[in-house]
Amino acid sequence: MAFQLGLDLNHDGDLFDEAISIQEVSGVGGSVFIPILSIDALSMHTSNNVDIMFRNVVVGMIDIDPAISGVLGMNILNSGWDTYAINTFLGITPPGPPGVFDRIDFDFRSALQTLSAEMRLTIAP
Repeated sequence: MAFQLGLDLNHDGDLFDEAISIQEVSGVGGSVFIPILSIDALSMHTSNNVDIMFRNVVVGMIDIDPAISGVLGMNILNSGWDTYAINTFLGITPPGPPGVFDRIDFDFRSALQTLSAEMRLTIAP
């Protein structure tokens, strides 16, 4: 999916030369090094025809399984809350604006029948 999105800027089939850094990722199968890329903007279209735009997004690229075309990590969903939480913990007042999303719900009730799920994002006021 990274190649389909045009993240391989020089079209050489390698994302490491576009990386802003390299990150080691470990799991049950061992460790691998992955490229960390910077994306100018990421747009997420919602079912009620609202586009949510993220700017200056930092993403890691890893091939887990050919059946998985891409994963939107939880870090983007808590965007803004990490700084707010740290500033609150440190007693910085005001702590800054809260995160983009006030609430995130996943509905897997029909997942076995439809092989799909629904994610509901409630925008922070």
